[in-house]
Amino acid sequence: MFLKIKKNQTEWDLIINNRLSLFILIVFSHLFIASCVKDQWVGKTIVWADRLQTVEKLSDFRIQGSLSLVLESGSFIGNFDCKNSSASSEFIVRDYFGNLIFHDDPKNTKLRDMYAVFNASETDLGFIEDSKINFLNWLLAMPSGVNQEQLTFDDKGWLVEIKYPDLTIRYDSFQELNGIVLPRKILILGQSFRLTLVTNRLEIVL
Repeated sequence: MFLKIKKNQTEWDLIINNRLSLFILIVFSHLFIASCVKDQWVGKTIVWADRLQTVEKLSDFRIQGSLSLVLESGSFIGNFDCKNSSASSEFIVRDYFGNLIFHDDPKNTKLRDMYAVFNASETDLGFIEDSKINFLNWLLAMPSGVNQEQLTFDDKGWLVEIKYPDLTIRYDSFQELNGIVLPRKILILGQSFRLTLVTNRLEIVL
């Protein structure tokens, strides 16, 4: 009887481990494919200044995608959902099982609070300032509160990097969603963490 229970438990553990491995494989495959796709709108003549004007006119919209965070003490993979309207804004992070991990205002987010929910160690958090950042501007590639010396553009005049005192934002690639060019893959690099955001959906609320 006990041997049968132990055998069933072993089989159940094996099923769970296989499902978890499959989820991890799917996530990293998605991120790998995203890293290989460069600027899906190549061939179209789009000026950076014109793109900014278009993005600045956005009011009610929703941006969704995948997220991965690597810390010295561990890592996390999941999805993010950023909603913005004239009334309110929210930034939601869930794991790949749909469990709510983080919920905050994307225009007023504390990185320290965000990383704390991922069980980051004191060493990890020690490098993160307690100041608030505008996550929404990062997703839209709309630099704010920085001077020209902190911005790096490519030979086509497109933004590729923003340097802050404690972290760097890199725009690896762009894509066109619903007629609007937005970052596809964003890397946020700190002294002890690496946050990757891959946008795959833009919904404009009319």
